[in-house]
Amino acid sequence: MSRILFRADVSPSVGMGHLMRCVALARGIDFHGGHVLITRPDDRVSDAIGPAKKAGWNVEVLEPNLSDTNDAAATALVASELGADIIVTDLCSRIFIDEPDRLVRYHRALCRNLSLPVISIEDCRMSGFGSDVAVLPYNCGDPDIADR
Repeated sequence: MSRILFRADVSPSVGMGHLMRCVALARGIDFHGGHVLITRPDDRVSDAIGPAKKAGWNVEVLEPNLSDTNDAAATALVASELGADIIVTDLCSRIFIDEPDRLVRYHRALCRNLSLPVISIEDCRMSGFGSDVAVLPYNCGDPDIADR
């Protein structure tokens, strides 16, 4: 692999968990290529991307107010331009948990726009996945959810 592109929302309002999971995953992969973080703009996003910059990642900030479809297209374009081999998303926040089909649609749009594998870091409360591989990093503790 030459480059992994991470698509995560990072800001003081969203929190740092998405970025920290991506950084931990990148550290766990025996790989010497470059990493790229793509995030949505936020008035304080520069306050939150420190761990990615400290790790030597390139950081790309999307245009403000993109629809999910346009966000997926812009992410795919950056992946293509930078020669990414794989995309990892960590986008599962309250807005997607409250409307789980929205994240499925986002990942399907992303997959339609490129020919790279897409791995999504998800939440166990999601009922479907649109990426090639979905990773659920922790158990929600609800026995009914485990059946999904």
